[in-house]
Amino acid sequence: MTAFRRQVDEYHPLIPGYTGYIPLRFYRVGTSFGNDSVWCVNTFRDITDRKNDQVAELRHTAATTPQLPPICPNEEILNVLDDYNYKHHPNVLGPVDTKRSFLEPPIPGWGGFVPRSRVTEFGHGVRYHVMAENCYRDFKNSLDRVKDPTGKVPTYVHVEMFFLWSWMGWHCPKQVLCIICFSWTQDSCSKSRWQSWP
Repeated sequence: MTAFRRQVDEYHPLIPGYTGYIPLRFYRVGTSFGNDSVWCVNTFRDITDRKNDQVAELRHTAATTPQLPPICPNEEILNVLDDYNYKHHPNVLGPVDTKRSFLEPPIPGWGGFVPRSRVTEFGHGVRYHVMAENCYRDFKNSLDRVKDPTGKVPTYVHVEMFFLWSWMGWHCPKQVLCIICFSWTQDSCSKSRWQSWP
């Protein structure tokens, strides 16, 4: 099924009042709109017909050209492809360790959490990449400081207890926050205590 083509020439011009797109129109200047439009449409149709003929000729040439003889049988090709697939299949490679170190900078455009970025001076007056690197380095150093020299990682339990304290009897109670933090490894246990007097 071919598309309907309306004949366009001096005797059959374009629709009167048409101001839409006309191919090749922006390259011609200095003639009337009607004559210019007819020339542009006819030139565009000639170019399109020429390209369609070239595509049809190329398809005909590709269909009628004899096939080349194979260099090796299909079994050898299939064996090579199967061997490659077996060696490089994701399940054959084994588990891939994707754990990243703390000092690796974040992904570009990362808008998530960066430890110590808002609570220390590391986040002020520097670029984001430098700030993230400084924050991660400080966070890693603090984790390394906490580790036991034997290489055992301590476990922390944070306990907060509130006591009511009264200076002047029952009329003016004051709240005292007592924070006790226990840390222990398999061999030792240490206890820290802070008091806050609001």
